[in-house]
Amino acid sequence: MSFRRLIIRLRMLLTLLMVLGCAALVGGAVYLNEVGLNNTARDRISKELEDFGIYTDFDSLRYDITKGLTADNVTIYKTKKKLTPVAKLPNIVISVDKTKLMRGTLKIERISLIDAFLDLPVNPTDPNSPRLVLHNASGTINLPDKDAINTSDLSATFRGIHIKLACNIWRDLAAEAEEPDPEASRLRAEKYQAFLDHLSNWTWDEGSPPDINLFLQGNLSAPENMELAFKVRSSDLSYKSYQMEQVDIEGDYKNDLITFDKLAFINQDDDFSTTADFDLIHKEGRFKVNSSIHFQNFARQCFNYEVASSLLITGGNYIQANGSFKLPANKNEKLNLKMIGHAVLREFNYRGTLINQMESDFSWNNGDVYLDKLEIDHPEGTITGRILIKDDLTKFDAVSSLKARTFFPFLKNENLKKILSRIEFTEESKIRVTATGSINRNDPRDWESTGHGSFTNITYNGVALDSLSSDYNLNRASSDFFNIRAILDFRDYELRKQFGGSATGTVEVAKIHFDRNEKYVDIDEIKATSWPSPVIRLFNTPAADHVESYRFHSPPTITGGGRIGTVKGSQDTKLSLNVVANSTTDYNFLKRDLNLRGLKAKVIISPNLVEVNNLSARTFSGPVSGYVHVALPREKGDPSHYSGRLQWDKLQLNQLGRKYELNNTKQGHLTGAFKFTGESTSVNKLNGHGNIALANGNMFSAPVLGPLSTLIDGVLSPVSKQKMLHERAKNASCNFTVKNGVFYTRDLVSTTPNITFTGEGWIDLNRELIDLTIRMNYRGLMGLAEVPMKIIELPFQALRTILSGKQVKGLRQFRGTGKLSDPKWRFTPFEPPRDGKNDPIFKKPPRAQIVE
Repeated sequence: MSFRRLIIRLRMLLTLLMVLGCAALVGGAVYLNEVGLNNTARDRISKELEDFGIYTDFDSLRYDITKGLTADNVTIYKTKKKLTPVAKLPNIVISVDKTKLMRGTLKIERISLIDAFLDLPVNPTDPNSPRLVLHNASGTINLPDKDAINTSDLSATFRGIHIKLACNIWRDLAAEAEEPDPEASRLRAEKYQAFLDHLSNWTWDEGSPPDINLFLQGNLSAPENMELAFKVRSSDLSYKSYQMEQVDIEGDYKNDLITFDKLAFINQDDDFSTTADFDLIHKEGRFKVNSSIHFQNFARQCFNYEVASSLLITGGNYIQANGSFKLPANKNEKLNLKMIGHAVLREFNYRGTLINQMESDFSWNNGDVYLDKLEIDHPEGTITGRILIKDDLTKFDAVSSLKARTFFPFLKNENLKKILSRIEFTEESKIRVTATGSINRNDPRDWESTGHGSFTNITYNGVALDSLSSDYNLNRASSDFFNIRAILDFRDYELRKQFGGSATGTVEVAKIHFDRNEKYVDIDEIKATSWPSPVIRLFNTPAADHVESYRFHSPPTITGGGRIGTVKGSQDTKLSLNVVANSTTDYNFLKRDLNLRGLKAKVIISPNLVEVNNLSARTFSGPVSGYVHVALPREKGDPSHYSGRLQWDKLQLNQLGRKYELNNTKQGHLTGAFKFTGESTSVNKLNGHGNIALANGNMFSAPVLGPLSTLIDGVLSPVSKQKMLHERAKNASCNFTVKNGVFYTRDLVSTTPNITFTGEGWIDLNRELIDLTIRMNYRGLMGLAEVPMKIIELPFQALRTILSGKQVKGLRQFRGTGKLSDPKWRFTPFEPPRDGKNDPIFKKPPRAQIVE
């Protein structure tokens, strides 16, 4: 046989062997795939997996041409006894070391999962417990040796969440077989169930589910040193109803410590980011947070918890803080939370008060709060300072420029609100209040504050103030104001416009004490250079309205003090003021303004009563003194009622005549007294009694009696053989009464060395009408001795007849009636005087004296 033929036959044999080998290989593969490997191979694979701590059982082991060695219906158990299954897989692909396999040694290099379905019971001891289902589990688990496992591409989906796992774990010591602890299994199952329940609160867009990357590394023989790193990413994630975008979480777990290197998300363009760690053993952790999210919405929507419920935040907020916390060990303990940081709140409403912004450094220690560098921007001012809230006590130290009504939501005392509401502010008003104090959080009425307040360009109770300053001490029971100084603004005050003078007045008060329980205000040591009415109006409006009737030309000096009741109907009010005026004061009396100079008085203000006591002044060049008491109206629109007594001495008659437009009043002065009562709205209500005397004047120069001079001259001139020759009635006096505005007298007397005048009648001060009778006895021509005594002793009716038929020399009678400004005088028959022969007209006239 030739060599060539041998080569051809060898080729044919080799080809046949290859075909047979391929056929055998394909047939074997088909057989192994269809029939499966024998039990011995399955046992070897199972035993090999146990060396890696993977306790499995599977229905069959076959060889897949495309995949390789494949185990079907795999069950993974917790322990070697295979009592507690922890996972079930449809199949796994097992890769072995072929070189070792050729030498008869089975060495598994890796296990591959392709679109596997994992169904894990939450409680392995209870087949009916909820199950953890993973879909599309794919990846390779490398088994470099029996004590190490690693993977870099294992992935699965859980409820749509993409999960990727990389791990590198090993074991130095062989795992010890142990019986599962049922109680531990139960607790673990409860935790898993709680996790699943919690996970049901989260929702996301099906088109962009969250991505979770996990990396596990460490020695299984020292599990406390195992490290788990995690990353979570989601473009759109919702917890309950709270929307989060661009969620980014990174962290790790090692040595029972969970660390968040980054936890961030966005809510409605607001950012939240934090770094934190948590010790699982000690249940304590630390954190650092930067947030601009609406923290109230976050707490309410995520945890159904109201944070700072008294705040209604409509604007943004920013919080930067570092802190630590410790979870309660049992239900009787509370969360231990401490942190410091900086916070900003914008546009929020606190108990009805709108605030633009609040910014502060803060410290929180288990409910105790310290705010430092606090700045509150309110539409009507600012507050700066610091606040400490510890236990049930809130302490503050602040400077405020806010108006009083801003604090009304925090005040429970209605009387204090009423007093503060009387303050009115303008655009030019400036306020500065420094306050140090405390508030009981459980009892808002338990509070106190001390400090100083200064105000400019304000109005209190209708009184314009250039400035007001005071130290104060306030608490729930009382309010004390010290060193009070007010500059009153008189630029628009009527008296200042009329009489000129300084545009301001000064009021100083040593102390004002307001007792809320007793409902009164004590005022100590008032010192003022001011028109009285504005000062009194600060405390008592009705009394001030009455004092307006005293029209001071320039501000007098006021001193005093007292008590004012703060509730309607209170009988505690008794304010005593001493008033000394260095200039003129106008007081309206009988429709004319009297000019009082150097007025001094003690004004006592009581409930519905103003007493002007120790009144003294000079007017018409003479002194006036007495008192006036005014009962103030109880209802608006009602008249006031007054009573008093005035006395005067040597008032110049000519000045009095000019004031009341009485002509021909040239000389003389008046002395007298008048005790009276009346009503402010009508002269008809004037009642009283008094006396009056004229000295060194001429009674008949008075306008009322002036026209009588002509008649008297006509009587005297023929007798004296001279015209207009008669003695002047220089002195006169009378007692009088006033009833319902009508002046009555019955004992007018005026004497000269030779003439006696007496008179009686009335003057209606309201209608300005008179009816007066004047009698005259001229003794220069006929003395009393020349009149027969029997005539005098006759009944006055008979005397009237005699006198009416034939005049008796020296006796004449005149009657004046008509208008006060233009009375008509005429002769009338002589009538018997009221006192008969005891009437002064029948007595010898004494030397002229002033009647006092």
